Amino acid sequence: MAAYVISEVEVRDGAAMEAYRTLAAQTIAQYGGRYLARGGAAEVVEGDRGRADGTRRPNMRRR
Repeated sequence: MAAYVISEVEVRDGAAMEAYRTLAAQTIAQYGGRYLARGGAAEVVEGDRGRADGTRRPNMRRR
């Protein structure tokens, strides 16, 4: 059964975030996952929101 992960991230350091994105993408692909949605423009209509990403992984197991 597939597992889905939704992450909400507050970016405080753009350079560090770019380094993290590169490493995270490699790790997600290594374990058969893929991005379903990544960041992009968002309109906050209520509250304080950061960046959001969604990934799909083949299962919950760690390899």
